Amino acid sequence: MRPKLVQWSGSLLLALVIGGCGDPAPTGWIVDRVGDPPELLSDWGIYPAMDPAEPSSLAFAYEPRNPLWSNGTRKHRAFVLPEDATLAGSEDDWAFPPGTLLFKTFSDDDGPIETRVVEILAEGWSYRVFRWNEDRSEATMVGIDSPTEVAITVDGAAATHAVPSRRQCVTCHESAPSVSLGFGPYQRSDDLVGALASAGVLGAAPTRVAEVSTGDAASDTVVRYLQGNCVHCHNGIAGPANSFDLRPEVALANTVGTPTGSSAAEAGIRIVPGDPDESVLFRSFSGINELPMPPVGVQARDAAMVETMREWIEGLE
Repeated sequence: MRPKLVQWSGSLLLALVIGGCGDPAPTGWIVDRVGDPPELLSDWGIYPAMDPAEPSSLAFAYEPRNPLWSNGTRKHRAFVLPEDATLAGSEDDWAFPPGTLLFKTFSDDDGPIETRVVEILAEGWSYRVFRWNEDRSEATMVGIDSPTEVAITVDGAAATHAVPSRRQCVTCHESAPSVSLGFGPYQRSDDLVGALASAGVLGAAPTRVAEVSTGDAASDTVVRYLQGNCVHCHNGIAGPANSFDLRPEVALANTVGTPTGSSAAEAGIRIVPGDPDESVLFRSFSGINELPMPPVGVQARDAAMVETMREWIEGLE
C-alpha cells in the first residue's frame, strides 16, 4: 500500500490513510508539516503497536546488507514516501523526494532505546531523536544540541550508548552521496528492490545489487565491514568528514601498504601486511590510538571484528 498524506479532519495536520473510498481513518498522523512536529513518537503513526519490529503497513522496512555496528544494539529501519512520490538517483545511490521520512530505532536487551528520524526537505534535512521511556512503551522527542550517553544492557552485560548530537548526525549523513544511508548497490537488497517495484514507487531509481568480491574470502569480510561502517564518510566525495575512499572497488588499494595522508589519522601506513599493531587503520578501528574510528556511535568496540581484522592483517603478505 502507498502512504497517502491528506489533511486531517480539515485541520492543518497531515495524516496517513490508505487510498481508496471507504477506507477507515487512521488513528494517528505521520507528521505536521505546518506547525510543530509531535513530541510523542506514538503520534507519528510509524509504530501502531509501539513495536519497532512492526512498522506501519504504509512504511517500507529495510535492512542494509552490510549493517552499521552500534555498541552491539539491534536496529529496525523503515521509511515513508510522500503521496504519489517515486524514487530516482544515480547508479551509486537513491535520491529520496522531499517529504520522505526515515526511521531507525536502536534496541538493547530490554527493548527500544532511541528512535532517530530524518526528514528530507526541499531545502535540506531535519534530524530528530526520540528517547524511549523506562518501560519502553513510549518515546519522547529530546534535544540534540549535544550527545547524551545512556546506560544499556547488551547480551546481559552493562554497556554505554550515546544518543548523537545534531552536528554528529550532519557529519555522518551529509558526508555520504545521499543523506539517506543504506541504499547504495552494496547495501540495497533484491527483496527491497522487489517490494518497491511491486508498490510502483521505484521510478528511475537504479536496481543494481552488487557483491563484494576481492578474490579472497577474508578480504571480502573486511571490505564488507568497511562498507557498512566507514563508507558513509570515506567514499571519494567532498563531504564534511571525508578524507579518503574506502568503497569496495578501491578499499584494498587505498589501505594495504598505503601511507596515511590526512588529519583524520596518525602518520604511518594504513595497513601493514603481517603487522596489525603497526597498521594505523587497525589501531584506529580497535581504539588503540587517540583517533578512534568510527568516531561517532561506538562507545564499545566490536571485539569480534577487531579479532577478525587482526587475523586478516596477520595473514597478508
